[in-house]
Amino acid sequence: LKFGIIGCRHGHVHSQITELLAIPGAICAGVYDDDDASVQSVLDRHPVSRIDSPDRLLDDPDVTLIGTAEVNRRKPDVILRALNAGKNAIADKPLCTSIEDLNAIEKTATEKGLRVGLQLTERFGPANRRMKSLVDSGAVGHVANVMCWRPHRLGRPGRPDWMFDDDQYGGILVDLAIHDADIIRWLCGGVFTEITAYEQNFGNPSDTDFHDIGTLLGRLSTGPTGFVRTDWFTPTPSPVHGDTRFLVTGTEGMIEVRTAGDLWAKKPDTSGQILVMTNTDGVKVEKPEPPSKTLVQDFVDSIREGTTPDIMNRDVFEATRATLMARMSSKLSRTVLRGETLAT
Repeated sequence: LKFGIIGCRHGHVHSQITELLAIPGAICAGVYDDDDASVQSVLDRHPVSRIDSPDRLLDDPDVTLIGTAEVNRRKPDVILRALNAGKNAIADKPLCTSIEDLNAIEKTATEKGLRVGLQLTERFGPANRRMKSLVDSGAVGHVANVMCWRPHRLGRPGRPDWMFDDDQYGGILVDLAIHDADIIRWLCGGVFTEITAYEQNFGNPSDTDFHDIGTLLGRLSTGPTGFVRTDWFTPTPSPVHGDTRFLVTGTEGMIEVRTAGDLWAKKPDTSGQILVMTNTDGVKVEKPEPPSKTLVQDFVDSIREGTTPDIMNRDVFEATRATLMARMSSKLSRTVLRGETLAT
């Protein structure tokens, strides 16, 4: 595998490169960004080299994959250039910030038969893998609702300026709730048919183009509903960046997942905690189920071996579409239906 990186404006680029370089035979053909500081942060941490133009990667017939962690608004340009050059692409989330860009990426990838990956890392969390296994086994019956709790620590001084420009950033639901939109679809199947959402600013009044809390309620084509609450209010003393939780309610029981473990315990299990209560088995604690490979390894295997990745193109596009529907719902102050022609 020969890959290149175009755009490294977010720290997610480090996990992207680390996981790619961990793959046997993987070679980085170079890293490009027009911002010196962003490139230097990568060079300081990884055995890669800087190149002076993205064209050196796009024109190289041996490069089969382009990774990117570009500014959210500019990310689609990188992805589309990669696809049009015949390269597969993988990005940190979000994929894009507008319906127009999503449609363009989906159309191009489909026409060219290329893979588009997104770092939806929750899919590969050990506790979440076990949650999925339990749901698929019918342990809680038919899933009726999934609730997602996603607090994050803002760390304002260390954040880039573009994150506080709504046009460049895309908003809290597009950025953070995409994980939850994906998890809800993963558990329930189908697509979101309608979404009502709110983005608000309670704690950062000087950042007038920024929202620090987002709420989403959606209904899926398969019947269940999903609720997401995400924010930038994780207290500074918290031992984790975000105490993410999922609550699955089914006709025969419930599952609660704490991806960071029980923070009140003396020694929290950082691989996550799974609590299950069902009509047949009562209350019990389940063990996490570690994935057999990383997200990036799974994605690369799908390119090299022609296998079906855990996160398919359709999953990437549908999770993105759900959050863009949520973004528009908040802006328009009304419910947004799937298929509406909306300019974001």
